[in-house]
Amino acid sequence: MHIFLPRADLEDNFATVLRSAGHQVIQADLTKTVELPAGIAEANSRLAEVDWVVITSRRSIKYLSWPLPDGVQLAVIGAGTAAHLPDGISADLVAEVASGTGLANELIPLLTSVGEPSPQPSPTGGGRKTPPAETQKETVPREEKIPSPQPSPRGRGGIISTGRGQKTILLPTSAKADKNLANRLAQTGARTIQIPIYDTLPITPPPAELIENWANIDVVVLLASSQAKALALSPTLPHGGREKKALSPTLPHGGREKKALSPTLHMGRGRPYLVALGEPTAITCAELGWPVAAVAEHPTPEGIANAIAALES
Repeated sequence: MHIFLPRADLEDNFATVLRSAGHQVIQADLTKTVELPAGIAEANSRLAEVDWVVITSRRSIKYLSWPLPDGVQLAVIGAGTAAHLPDGISADLVAEVASGTGLANELIPLLTSVGEPSPQPSPTGGGRKTPPAETQKETVPREEKIPSPQPSPRGRGGIISTGRGQKTILLPTSAKADKNLANRLAQTGARTIQIPIYDTLPITPPPAELIENWANIDVVVLLASSQAKALALSPTLPHGGREKKALSPTLPHGGREKKALSPTLHMGRGRPYLVALGEPTAITCAELGWPVAAVAEHPTPEGIANAIAALES
């Protein structure tokens, strides 16, 4: 299949896995990253005040000051993101399931356990060595180091939980990131601080690689809601040599009937088929009026490859 992947990095894990499966992968960025200097400065100024830093995107890594202060632990959403940590930096927790839910499921027990033993190294990579149990000391709550928060002047991000929890958690994120993970961690009694340090903006006009190859593309992979929204801004794309059709509010398609594959995986109404990395991206596509052919069972390169393989069967 001819697959469009909205990532220009030729060594990207998604591209590598898809090519290994025999697909021809066409790559180009649909969005660009814009740093938010005020957010970056605030996040770095708080590093010494928190117990955990939680990384949910490889983009966040480049804007933080490394190494982290002594005593600050690091949690990363998955091995793919952890691979982008600076040389010599390892995470205390690398989620085995690379999703917000997977990260929360593994981090919450460490926030609520009695005695707070240091986490064991993750089997997927990262992790610091754990001292013998008899030498471990209970972590002293550090909520007194963070003053009572004021409303965020940015209107997005800022402090999520203001309760006096036993742990403080910093989440440096995109300006478009939702607060589901921060809110769930706050339910443990922890103080969670979500600070936008970058934003993603659409690239206009659409990349030439997409326009020139559109007629031959079988599958468009969408890894984030921001990519779907960027694609929606493309005014027209050629389709099979026929008259150009507007991409928004619906993608050009051939009127094929849906073919059920599973309760969450079904064919769209024609090519190019849309394959989403996760439900949030699929929901965004639905809001745009686009039929999603498949949603990856797991938000990984292998999950995307399996979803596309199901379309071919």
